[in-house]
Amino acid sequence: MENVTRVKINLKSGELVITGSEQFVEKQIEKLDEIVALMNLKDGNSPNEEAEEKIEEALANVDDTTKNKSLDIPTSIGEWLNSFKEDFTDLDKVLAVGYYLQKSSPENDFKTSQVTKALKEHGYNLSNPTMSLNYLSDKKLVFLNRKVGVLKFMRVSADGEKYLKSLKR
Repeated sequence: MENVTRVKINLKSGELVITGSEQFVEKQIEKLDEIVALMNLKDGNSPNEEAEEKIEEALANVDDTTKNKSLDIPTSIGEWLNSFKEDFTDLDKVLAVGYYLQKSSPENDFKTSQVTKALKEHGYNLSNPTMSLNYLSDKKLVFLNRKVGVLKFMRVSADGEKYLKSLKR
């Protein structure tokens, strides 16, 4: 008999079914927190409530010191990421990397795959940058700039820039 392994996730009902060898099931249980976090991203749910509150509070409290902060892009993406405050969330990283790629692009936009690749190159292995960008889009921090076939090119909005300024050291 063939060893069949299967993970079924029903996002609407929140149901998760894991079948297979004992070793496979145990390995998936170790990743359960990550799987549940992904399931909670469905239908526009926020990646986490703290991140959502942080974004809303930062945008509401934009003051003169925030407005005057610079978003000058250094030559290194690592230097760019290190220019932000310590409480930098995964959502913040996706937004910051998107902005960096946008400003480095002749078309002034970026693709999700570029964000994913840049984050991985710098040691950030996010579970689903696409869902994070969708969430940021729902919050009007990024928007669809153009579409070429199935490729979507995004751009950071004015609110996204304000939010990034609030995160600078």
